Amino acid sequence: YCGGRPFRGKRAVVIGANTSAHDIAQDLWEQGAASVTMVQRSPTLVVSTDSVLRFGLGPLYSEDGIPHEFADYIATTLPYGVVERRWREMAAQMRENDADLHERLR
Repeated sequence: YCGGRPFRGKRAVVIGANTSAHDIAQDLWEQGAASVTMVQRSPTLVVSTDSVLRFGLGPLYSEDGIPHEFADYIATTLPYGVVERRWREMAAQMRENDADLHERLR
């Protein structure tokens, strides 16, 4: 992706929904694309800040926790199999904790 200017007045589709995809979609819109659509292949899990901090990243990234450099090292060097298992567990905990939020979004 080299910028949204060539897409001025055109319809654009961005495949993906992570940070880069949002940045690209915003740039396309700001550069005058006629419409911008984002497509993702799996469902989105909407979580509250409370759930992320309580079940996810809070133990690593808390005000009174370890320095962020160490937290980053731990978060980025765990084997993928361990990370995937842990995120599945955390997603289930977050889904349960945020059940009321999810119901209100329906």
